[in-house]
Amino acid sequence: DRSRTRSPRKRLTSEEREAERVEREAERVEREAEREAERARRHAEHELELQARALEKMDRDQRTVFAYNLSTKADEREIYKFFSKVGVVQDVRVIYDRNTPRSKGMAYVEFAEKDTVAAALATTGQMLRNQVVMVKSSEAEKNIAWEEAQVQKKADAAVPAGDAEADGSVGVGEVGAEVTCKLQVAGLHPNISEDDLRAVFEPFGETDLITIQRDAAGASLGSGNVQYKQAAHAALAITQLNGLELVGQALRVSPAPAEPSDIIATEPGPVDVMFAAEPTLMTDVPPPPPVPIKVAKDLDEDSEGLKLDSRGRAALMARLAGQDVSGVMTGGIDPNTGFFVSAEAMAAAAAAPQMPLAAQPITQGVLGPGSPIPTPCVLLKNLFDPLSETAEEWWVEIAEDVGDECAKHGGVVHVHVDQNSQGFVYLKFENTDGSSKAQQALHARWFAGRMIAAEYQFMKLYDAHFGL
Repeated sequence: DRSRTRSPRKRLTSEEREAERVEREAERVEREAEREAERARRHAEHELELQARALEKMDRDQRTVFAYNLSTKADEREIYKFFSKVGVVQDVRVIYDRNTPRSKGMAYVEFAEKDTVAAALATTGQMLRNQVVMVKSSEAEKNIAWEEAQVQKKADAAVPAGDAEADGSVGVGEVGAEVTCKLQVAGLHPNISEDDLRAVFEPFGETDLITIQRDAAGASLGSGNVQYKQAAHAALAITQLNGLELVGQALRVSPAPAEPSDIIATEPGPVDVMFAAEPTLMTDVPPPPPVPIKVAKDLDEDSEGLKLDSRGRAALMARLAGQDVSGVMTGGIDPNTGFFVSAEAMAAAAAAPQMPLAAQPITQGVLGPGSPIPTPCVLLKNLFDPLSETAEEWWVEIAEDVGDECAKHGGVVHVHVDQNSQGFVYLKFENTDGSSKAQQALHARWFAGRMIAAEYQFMKLYDAHFGL
């Protein structure tokens, strides 16, 4: 009989059942804690990997320059040989037309050492294939700033408006708007036409429409609009062209505000007059006929358009600026504008005080390139010479002096003196208002016989490096 041979099942008391339940719960909590610790470890490793990649990209960008105004016939080999005179070149990337295998006259040149960038920038004005080469820093930090602004904007969108006003924070919209396909361009010379503007902006992407705003008489108002087919091309144009000097004037390129009155016509043909308050004037005033720009007769022309060598290009720019080109050949080329200027102007520019190398933007600290937009973090450069400091714990005294001086402009929450640098002092203020006042007050000022520079730093990298 099975019922007689089966051992009786032990019945647990309520205390024993409670003890088993507590033991199972403790094991579950322990397993959950182990899984959470593993997730945290993997997340930390991922963050470190991303930070390492970002620092590697920054390092590569700091060793890269942007060369433009190149001859369209210059290939990678010629550009490589040209810049190899100043240092070891690791990579040359020529920008080609998307539809034809034709160079746009622009290239990125990456060097092996950061110190070579200063010598590369000094090659501005030299000749390659009978054309003046223009060189500037890659300005990749503007891309980083724009990306950070977009991330911050998404984060601020989740914060109620009352909370944002309560903590005194500044919205991202105040320093930059979301990049769309349409851009507004200010600071245009009155003699620049739509064709001139197209030659500047189309290398960065295909455009839908390029217009210059004009008054009723057809004179340029110094501003215009450029609309790309893709937002990514518009963002690239902002990073590379904002601040570029054209005919002696700095361009101001920014996203165009989305306004109902700013609607671009879809019909073919230029739109030269745009009045938001009186839209009927657009039909009353006919667009002025394009004025052709004539240059020297010996310029090279073919079926693909007008080709300008260095002298022809300088003559064209001088004509746009309303200058007399008959006497411009007696001077030299201004590396900032590409103009032929007089010998007296070149001598005056050479005699002006120059920012020391330790204070220039190409000399970077441990956080990489500076931020082009204001942040609470500031780097003071060329403030001291570590080799001449002999006092005991001299860096502590410098930190106290700098903190007291900068506290006049706003609350300072962190100060760090880099003892092994070229006079670098890092500061973080309570808000952007204090850092902006300090940057404006201290940049290009003289301190103990040394010209110092004040640059903004990316707050995310600053906090990560100093553990804030």
